[in-house]
Amino acid sequence: MIPQETYTFLQIKPFRGLVFTVVYLVVAISLLAMAMGGFDRLAAFVHNFGSNFGIGLLGAVVLLVPAFLLIRLIYPKITVRLDGDSLSITKHRKETQVIRYDAVWKITLNVRQLNVLELWDQQDRLLGHFKPLNNSEVLRKMIDAITGSARFVKSRQEKRIFKSSYEALTYVRSHS
Repeated sequence: MIPQETYTFLQIKPFRGLVFTVVYLVVAISLLAMAMGGFDRLAAFVHNFGSNFGIGLLGAVVLLVPAFLLIRLIYPKITVRLDGDSLSITKHRKETQVIRYDAVWKITLNVRQLNVLELWDQQDRLLGHFKPLNNSEVLRKMIDAITGSARFVKSRQEKRIFKSSYEALTYVRSHS
């Protein structure tokens, strides 16, 4: 019997994050320009600041730190509870989705994207998609819980991103 465990993480939504970041930077730079008296004065301030390191540090503090803090608000918080026979997923302000382990026929980890776990049924329909921002070890715990309930055959594939390589894993329920 698998002990009950609960994990909470922020689910990455790449498109939402990209749109938010672009809009945030445009608004923040526009507000800075208005506060300085226009884009010409903002450019003159940056040019006359004196130190590239100093202006980079100031830019990071003024623009990037608030962006990283605000991005936590746009990514949904997911709570996953691993029980003996099912996995319960609660998304922020939404109903709980329950996926029974016996409904999972295929599990993929890092196949389409790095640090993405996908659960598939026997008809190859997606049951669950998980891409945690801050707790990627939960993916391994989810795999262990599901594969501990039935026999799965594991296959590995080496993938590369730039000069780094990583392992893509596929687990398929055994028919025996």
